[in-house]
Amino acid sequence: MFNILMNWEELKAYFISAELVQSQFYTKVKARLLKEMLSDYKDNLFFESATPVVQEFERLNSLFQQTKADPHELYQKIFLHRRSLQNRLYDAKSQKKNIHQVDFGVKFLTACNKFLQENNSAEAHLEIRNVKERCMSMLEEARSQVTCRLLSARDTFESLSKLSPVIILNQISRPDVF
Repeated sequence: MFNILMNWEELKAYFISAELVQSQFYTKVKARLLKEMLSDYKDNLFFESATPVVQEFERLNSLFQQTKADPHELYQKIFLHRRSLQNRLYDAKSQKKNIHQVDFGVKFLTACNKFLQENNSAEAHLEIRNVKERCMSMLEEARSQVTCRLLSARDTFESLSKLSPVIILNQISRPDVF
């Protein structure tokens, strides 16, 4: 996702030229579709909003693939990730934030402001609001999915953390095995 975002303009140029030079109808249609998607500023905004969230999920995924990962530490990391998603959407009293207070990320907000400066109309403001609402739904779904998995895995993580070498080899805090 990050690579697509970083190469957005190059990809757009590529698919513009690919549409022009392709002779097969099916390939030409696919190139046109991708060109149109890359030309739509709303799609770019979705990528700007989703990229940091996806990168954090990828980072967590890589931690879970380690051979010597500490289950307790993994649980803490996923718990912090859930809290991070929660803080983007909810205030300290667990009340859902107003759409203008939601943390969509600096790059996303910068891109929104740039678009609004270039297209200062009521329609442009409405389109940005619609994009923000969809991004907010994506963040809410991500938070919900992490919460669901976190709650169902809590006991497993706690049990596995008792098998951590740090705990087992410590004579003071070593749990009873039998």
